[in-house]
Amino acid sequence: MSGANIPSERAMCKTQKMLLKDNLAGETIKLFFNTNAADGINGMKLKETPFVYVKDIGAMILDYLDRHDQQGTLTWHNGVIPANEIWIKVGGDKGGNSFKMDFQIVNVAHPNSIKNTVVFSCVEATDSMANIRRALLPIFEQLSVLSTLKWRGRSLRVFLFGDYELLNKVYGICGCNARTAFMF
Repeated sequence: MSGANIPSERAMCKTQKMLLKDNLAGETIKLFFNTNAADGINGMKLKETPFVYVKDIGAMILDYLDRHDQQGTLTWHNGVIPANEIWIKVGGDKGGNSFKMDFQIVNVAHPNSIKNTVVFSCVEATDSMANIRRALLPIFEQLSVLSTLKWRGRSLRVFLFGDYELLNKVYGICGCNARTAFMF
């Protein structure tokens, strides 16, 4: 391959350490997977799977805001966003064999760009209700305090985004026959 410039593992680790600031945790957790095996219950089986997440999402968001401010890339989109607010979108999506959660700072020129999407948790499992409850409880606890944070006197306003299936699960919408809300 001609012209490819791939950094060394040492350089990548150095960059990772600078960006994450020892704010990354990893563990194995038991989640549900489909199975045809005889030891499964109702076609499901508990299995250990890797789960990686940011320990302090709020600190990470504030750090990203500081860096955007230093680079002069923050915008309030000509008054669409009030001057005393920072808008943050939090979402998730299952892709391939993993479910990832991420955030986007809306106060930048292209908030929906892949360059402005920051993954803060990843688990190799489906996004079933049972797995979301088991794996993401500590994440949702962190997210619940985001709207209480301030950055340089500005309030953080948090929005949820994702596909229809994820939004239904998080908000507890079970279609027109919904009986209970999704609660943590």
